[in-house]
Amino acid sequence: MKKVWELYAIAITIIEKLCRNKCSHLSIIDVIEECQDYIKKRLEKDSFQALKNYDPTKGAKESTYLHTLIASRLIDFFNSSKKKREINSESSISNRIYEESKLESDVEEILEQFC
Repeated sequence: MKKVWELYAIAITIIEKLCRNKCSHLSIIDVIEECQDYIKKRLEKDSFQALKNYDPTKGAKESTYLHTLIASRLIDFFNSSKKKREINSESSISNRIYEESKLESDVEEILEQFC
């Protein structure tokens, strides 16, 4: 278990670096922290199973394994964020259509009163 904690400590550094580099262009303020939290939770899933799967006899260095693992979680984060944005935009479009139709009916009622 000591090796898992050592890998996790290295992973934290890589997570912070990748999230800061890959999310800095986004205008949302908390996205870097959200990215870091998402990846940490994914690594902690199933009692650090992804970290337990590291096998140095397969030829990969710790840093290479972790970088690949974290990069795939980063892609998952962006994909899940994209889905959330699509759902939010669909919801806002539906709300706007409803508000516009309500506004039109309100305008019609006002016009009928004055005509």
